[in-house]
Amino acid sequence: MFNIIQQFNSQLFFNLHQLVGYSETTDLLIYFFAQIADMYVIAAAMLFILLYQHKRSIKSNERHFLIKELFLMTFAVMCAWFVAHFLKLTIGGLRPFEFYASLEPLFLYAGGDTFPSGHATLFSALSLMLTAFHR
Repeated sequence: MFNIIQQFNSQLFFNLHQLVGYSETTDLLIYFFAQIADMYVIAAAMLFILLYQHKRSIKSNERHFLIKELFLMTFAVMCAWFVAHFLKLTIGGLRPFEFYASLEPLFLYAGGDTFPSGHATLFSALSLMLTAFHR
C-alpha cells in the first residue's frame, strides 16, 4: 500500500513540476501559492473573525469574546507551527529536489524538512479553531 501511495505522490509531483518554467505566469502562481498565499488565508480568517464578532459586539457588550477568540486563534496556530517545526527537526524527510538529483527547483528552499507539512498543519489548526468558535 505504501508503495502505491509513494508512486502516486511521485507521479503527481512530476506532473506538477512540469509546469515549472512553462511560463512566467505559472512560475509566479506556483511561487505565490507555495510562499505567500498562506498569509492571505490567515489574514482573511482574522478579518472574518473581526467582522463577525464586531457585528455581534455592536448588539451587546461582547467585545471580550472578540479579544479572546483572536488570542486563542493566534495561540493555536503558533502552537501548531512550533509542533510542526519540532517534528521537522526530529523526523523531517527529503524534499523532492534532494531526492531526485535531476530536478531543478523553482526557488531554493532548505532541505530535509518536508514532513510534516507546515502549510497543512497551519491550515488544519486554523480551520479547527474557526470550526470550534463558529459552528
